[in-house]
Amino acid sequence: MRENKDSDLLRIVEAGFLSVHKSYGTIVNSFYELEGEYADCYRKVLGRRAWHIGPLSLCNRDFEGKSQRGNKASINKHECLNWLDSKEPNSVIYACFGSLTRFSSCQLCEIAMALEASGQPFIWVVKKRMNEGEDKDNEPWLPQGFEKRTKDKGLIIRGWAPQVLILEHEAIGGFVTHCGWNSTLEGITAGVPMVTWPV
Repeated sequence: MRENKDSDLLRIVEAGFLSVHKSYGTIVNSFYELEGEYADCYRKVLGRRAWHIGPLSLCNRDFEGKSQRGNKASINKHECLNWLDSKEPNSVIYACFGSLTRFSSCQLCEIAMALEASGQPFIWVVKKRMNEGEDKDNEPWLPQGFEKRTKDKGLIIRGWAPQVLILEHEAIGGFVTHCGWNSTLEGITAGVPMVTWPV
């Protein structure tokens, strides 16, 4: 099963590279001030045209656009923002590792223990792993009693989060990220310090 996914991804990447060489130019979700050397190299060394029009996350200017960027959020945006409003400025750790990252139960348990040990308020976005009707307190990757112990300090979002709204909130003091390109640009444009874990 894994080999099929890897070969499918390889075909997509190869098709992307081929299309770049056949195209008139490339539209890039970045901006010159962030990647000036790359933009210059792309134009001068590779001889390719590129238009750096990013970050595209800034195109969503209204509340609804920001809250639904990428997908429908798994949490009510007002519930999330009310929770953030109850926290001090620059105090909340936002941990999100993207939609493709796969952690083992052991790794997730370690992340949970680290967030709890930090003593800081946190929002942690994790993939939905529960089966319908399963008790969230019995998830094997969560330390026993974790959500009860952290109920005042922590908010776990199972599924998709309104990331742009979260990152722009004044309560966010740091972003633990997998370094996905959209997340990186959203963190930079929100001006949030990042702890990066390229996975």
